[in-house]
Amino acid sequence: MQKIIVVKYGELWLKSDPVRRRFEKILKKNIKRELSKTNSNSEILLRNGRVFLYPEKKLDLSFLKRTFGVVSYAEGLQVRKDMEEIKKAAEKLIRKKKTFVIRAKRSDKSFQLDSQEIQRTVGMYLESLGHSADIQAPQQTIRIEIRDQAYVYSSEAKGPGGMPLGTGGSVNAMLRNENDLAAAWLIMKRGVDCFFVKPNAKQLKVVSKWIVGRKTMKATVSAKSKDKIRTLVTSDEIAPAKNKNIILNPLVGFTDKEKKKLIKKIKKG
Repeated sequence: MQKIIVVKYGELWLKSDPVRRRFEKILKKNIKRELSKTNSNSEILLRNGRVFLYPEKKLDLSFLKRTFGVVSYAEGLQVRKDMEEIKKAAEKLIRKKKTFVIRAKRSDKSFQLDSQEIQRTVGMYLESLGHSADIQAPQQTIRIEIRDQAYVYSSEAKGPGGMPLGTGGSVNAMLRNENDLAAAWLIMKRGVDCFFVKPNAKQLKVVSKWIVGRKTMKATVSAKSKDKIRTLVTSDEIAPAKNKNIILNPLVGFTDKEKKKLIKKIKKG
């Protein structure tokens, strides 16, 4: 029985195989670089739509909440594809006085039980220990995935989703105020690295928390060089571009209420 962190990603599966593999490697590198800041040599593996971390010590995983490309993550256990070991793993993860439900997914079709049978077998075992099942409104969901090994995990935390930083090229982005912050964040969520123009120190501190495994970069734009910028992200009303420049404002169409809600989410981290 081995402790693991299961990291899920979503949009990458929409890409062609070669592009998806490249994007997966970038996500893995971003996570690995961030872990290196804590002197962690935890093993990181890519397996069929998942990133698996094998922690060598207790890790602060809060950075995964701010890692673009990550849909969710959870701490769990890896065991052999054996029902007795799977039941014991679920027993270790179940919380006292919390109703539960089992969700199983069998990718390895050679496994002796199908998904529903796994759910029923593990659920009955936990009930025999005094725990209460609740399919409609459970207080805890225990997930079981049968792959090359069996992975049992619970208490998933959400990431921001989107695409991994570094997969979408780079742009210059204004960072003078909270609206600029929101505009840059939306572009970063598409995997784009930003060089920040006229960065306000307060906003730069906030956005840096979302630049996981990569460097926070600044750009100096003078009046003479401004027209040479090929792509600029801003929260300003978009004026006609000059010299074939591309001006992007991803906040177009947002109401003031939607902007405030997004900014609050970004600042909360």
